[in-house]
Amino acid sequence: MMNKKRYSIFAGLFVITMIGLTVGLAMFVGQGSYSSHSKERYELIYDSSVMGLNIGAPVTLRGVKIGEVTDIRTQLYVDKEELLNTVMIDIYPDMVVGKGGKVPEDIMKQLVFRGLAAKLKTQSLLTGLLYVEVDFYKTSARTIPVSTQYPQLPTVPTDFETITQDLDEMNLPALIADLKSIAHNLNTISSSQAFQQMPTKLNKAFAQFGAMSEDMAKSMSDIRDEFVPMADSMNQMSQAIERELPKTLGQVSEVLSSVEATLKALEQTTMELSDTVAPDSPLMYQLDRSSKDISRSADAVRELAELLEEQPGSVLLGRDTGE
Repeated sequence: MMNKKRYSIFAGLFVITMIGLTVGLAMFVGQGSYSSHSKERYELIYDSSVMGLNIGAPVTLRGVKIGEVTDIRTQLYVDKEELLNTVMIDIYPDMVVGKGGKVPEDIMKQLVFRGLAAKLKTQSLLTGLLYVEVDFYKTSARTIPVSTQYPQLPTVPTDFETITQDLDEMNLPALIADLKSIAHNLNTISSSQAFQQMPTKLNKAFAQFGAMSEDMAKSMSDIRDEFVPMADSMNQMSQAIERELPKTLGQVSEVLSSVEATLKALEQTTMELSDTVAPDSPLMYQLDRSSKDISRSADAVRELAELLEEQPGSVLLGRDTGE
């Protein structure tokens, strides 16, 4: 009996020790993953299936695990008569390490305000298991207007939901009808006589194209033979112009110099003539005086003519005074 009691005591102590070691190991392993001092809980509301998402699934931020799924349940909102899936997640802000400063205590609220949202992604195509990825998605995130126990984190559709939505928006019956019409038209074209004769016509076309290419090559050879002498003539003409142009330019320069000297002489003559014919010049004074003398002489001649007309004999007898 004593041996049995001792055995029972030892067995109990062994079980308790193993339990303690297991708990200690779990705490030791978990200590490196999450902080036991900071934890924020959020709710994700889905109106679609969350099959493949299990409790304990990781919550990652751009591939880094920052939390886990703690609860998954289906809730009936009686007031809205709507059945929705609720996913509880715990996020540990301490997993976001600050660089160059201290991380704000409300970092998650700030990230959510900037557009942080959650999206279900596939861990493995073989198992079909899902996880939650939080990030700043370009697609529009949404929140379902229902009452929640914890803050609701916006969600974005999964890739499969996006593809399904695109397929739903497509008019599949019309698309199938168009494909049938295209197939029928292709069958009609392929069975037509013109389509069957196409290889023969293509061969003839290729042969004609080859002959045309040969003719073009011959024509290009003739053009090249005519172009070479023309190019030589142009080269000789350009060389002649290059030789004679400096001489011509020199002659033109000499002519321009002569014209410039002539213009200067003409300008000097014009200035001298202007001085000569000025109102106060000696020449104009002499001309004015001479014109006055000529005028007086003309008056005397006129008086003599009048006298001779009245008294023709006055030249011999003298002027009759009338006394």
